[in-house]
Amino acid sequence: MPSPDVLAAYKSLDPELMTAAVDIAREQARALIREGERRMELEASALHRAYRDRWWSLTFGFLVAMGVLGLAAYMAHLGQAVVAGSIASIDIVALASLFIAGSRQKAKSEQLEAAQEPQEKGRHQSGAGAGCQYP
Repeated sequence: MPSPDVLAAYKSLDPELMTAAVDIAREQARALIREGERRMELEASALHRAYRDRWWSLTFGFLVAMGVLGLAAYMAHLGQAVVAGSIASIDIVALASLFIAGSRQKAKSEQLEAAQEPQEKGRHQSGAGAGCQYP
């Protein structure tokens, strides 16, 4: 938006020029607001999808693990102790490895987020509107 002195100079040249400059500035502000709202919608949608995918993964993982343990219990019931023990052992080792891999992935993503925070702060401090405070 031009300064008041520049707007007054525009108005002295042509009264419609000042109105056009103000209208352009307002439209740019509206476009920035719409862009920000769209980005927030996209981020919310991505978070919702990630939450839903994680929930379904945990649910099906639990069902599969319980199914395999049920199979091991059935094999034990039939008198196949070695087979039941092998199935149960494989299931428990697989579950433990998944938990370990999940905790490593979580730690890695936390490190990535921590590394990106200074970049985000720098992005808001530069360019048009430098020095503006964002919530």
